[in-house]
Amino acid sequence: MTTSRLRVFPAISRNRDPRTYVGELMRVAQFADSNGFEGILLFEGNDVFVEPWAMAQHIMAGTTRSSPLIAVNPIYMHPSRQPNSSPPSRSSTAARSIST
Repeated sequence: MTTSRLRVFPAISRNRDPRTYVGELMRVAQFADSNGFEGILLFEGNDVFVEPWAMAQHIMAGTTRSSPLIAVNPIYMHPSRQPNSSPPSRSSTAARSIST
């Protein structure tokens, strides 16, 4: 029998102050990273202050193990129209950082 593991992705409200939104996202991502959570939930939609795909890359660069999960709302973006390539994995991010 295979045991299942609960994966927890904390999130913050989308209706935050745009001046502090990125810093708050990074604070939650670092909290998740240091406390053993799987990653952080990012939202796609008209009411977000930053592009979640770019923020996922920023979170991966600023944490050691956090895996961003992007919630795509089909009202704002049909799932077939989401970016064709997801953010690079940690290994390719590290390799790109070393080579530049």
